[in-house]
Amino acid sequence: MRSFKTWLIILVFPLSAHAQLSVDAGKDSIYCHSDTVFLGGTPTASGGVAPYSYSWDVLPKPFTISGLPYFASDFLSDTTAPNPKIISFAGMNSFMTFTLTATDSVGSTGSDTITISESSWAIVPGQAQVNTFPGDTQEVNPGAFSGGFVPLVIDWGDSDSLLGPRYDSNYRYNYLPSRNVIIPQPAPGSNFKSYKMTVTDSIGCSIEIFSDQLFFIQNLGISSSIGKLIEVQIDHGQKFVSIWSKSIKISGISVFSNTGLKYQIAQNREHQKKITLRTDGLPPGIYFLMIQTGKGITSRKILLR
Repeated sequence: MRSFKTWLIILVFPLSAHAQLSVDAGKDSIYCHSDTVFLGGTPTASGGVAPYSYSWDVLPKPFTISGLPYFASDFLSDTTAPNPKIISFAGMNSFMTFTLTATDSVGSTGSDTITISESSWAIVPGQAQVNTFPGDTQEVNPGAFSGGFVPLVIDWGDSDSLLGPRYDSNYRYNYLPSRNVIIPQPAPGSNFKSYKMTVTDSIGCSIEIFSDQLFFIQNLGISSSIGKLIEVQIDHGQKFVSIWSKSIKISGISVFSNTGLKYQIAQNREHQKKITLRTDGLPPGIYFLMIQTGKGITSRKILLR
């Protein structure tokens, strides 16, 4: 009798195991308007079965600005790229949320969201002209601006004419900081002086702004050394102002208001080194005296009550 042996052959095929699809839309952040910003992670998708396809959208849906609909393609360079570039933003210092859906080659999907904001600024142009003289003390305010994320720090610049600390911190728009300055001699060829400040927000974003005042510095060539030789006295009734010197000749005096208006008032020359002005016809206020002497020009500021 013949015997038969039966062989059972079992074929085992290995099963492919893949990690779960993971999606990274990027880290929530606030960036500066001047920054170049890309969404997505490094990498944006991992696990699953490569290659991947991507789809970006903006939330909430529908997304509207002033009642008009907007889409992710209005804000991103490519809504199907793993790391699209931000090309525009919804509004100053607003927050936007984007959602990303990634799909791998076998149809598995994953999603993630990112919320971002942009620190941006707006400047209101325009300066008020203030007439002044070298050596005067004037108050300086920052020009009108908005934006950034409070608190802010204002750097008034490293100016020799600045009175007070250079930095003003914890500025929150609910008060208007100011600094006093001593008006310097203007630069050659220009009678105008403006002050520049740098504003930095809590994110580290900065903007340069100019003072609210544009100073028109009158009386070029004023000598502070001559001013030390001049005496000015207002009588108790405020009807007369006497200007004299013990050592130099006073040849003439011009009177200006703090807005630059020139006044013609009676002058009585007692001798070469003394002139008395009749001021009882002037309204109360601050006035500037341009004093011409035999050695040059100087100025004085007086207050009539």
